[in-house]
Amino acid sequence: MNAVEMIKERRSIRKYTSEIVPAEVMEEVIDAARFAPSWGNYQIARYNLVTNEDMIKEIGATGVHEFIYNVKTLKYAKNVLVLSYVKGKSGKMDIDVDDYATNKANQWEMFDTGIACQTFCL
Repeated sequence: MNAVEMIKERRSIRKYTSEIVPAEVMEEVIDAARFAPSWGNYQIARYNLVTNEDMIKEIGATGVHEFIYNVKTLKYAKNVLVLSYVKGKSGKMDIDVDDYATNKANQWEMFDTGIACQTFCL
């Protein structure tokens, strides 16, 4: 399947099984997602796989801003991927200098993280 076909065929899944995705499979997907482009190739995205059921329940209770459907979904999840990013790098020509290259300033962090998220989903 080529990239265009893959994008056209992609669908959101709303019903999940209780099957645990093997760590090796998740690592393979995360490794592929790390190829997402980023500002200056700084690669600020961080992927954290959570398998601890108590921690997943806590994420569901406190980390989804009361989106009820997400709380219910996480209640039964066995694996959860948390995508975060390193602040203060994207948008800079030199990470050691506190000067941004464009008027978007540190907003590039959200672009880079969004691209990383989309790449993971694909």
